[in-house]
Amino acid sequence: MLTPKIQALAQFKAKVEKLERSIKTERRALLARLHEEVGLESREALIKALREVEDSRPRQAPKGRRARPAGTAKRRRTTITPELRDAIIAAVKGGATGGAAAARFKVSLPTVQNIKRAAGLTRQPGRK
Repeated sequence: MLTPKIQALAQFKAKVEKLERSIKTERRALLARLHEEVGLESREALIKALREVEDSRPRQAPKGRRARPAGTAKRRRTTITPELRDAIIAAVKGGATGGAAAARFKVSLPTVQNIKRAAGLTRQPGRK
């Protein structure tokens, strides 16, 4: 009962392998003459043309990241100097919100939060 199914499976596997070999042979033949079909003199010219097409395509941002708008430069990171850290702490102690301090000193809100935490200006979870 199981043996005929196993034999049929083996036959199908043999057919699949034969088809895969056939496809591989046809693909090789097509690729070998592709440069002629698109009007180029050599395979090297085809490769060069393909590279030019690839280089001219707009790059997509990696998955999970937003693409930067065209024509905008990558934002440079601000170096957090001791003076800048002291100024941020003074602003927060003076009543500025984290967002206002971040905007004023051109740093990110998480940077301000990290500076506040290091300076002991935040409440720790579980402490009153």
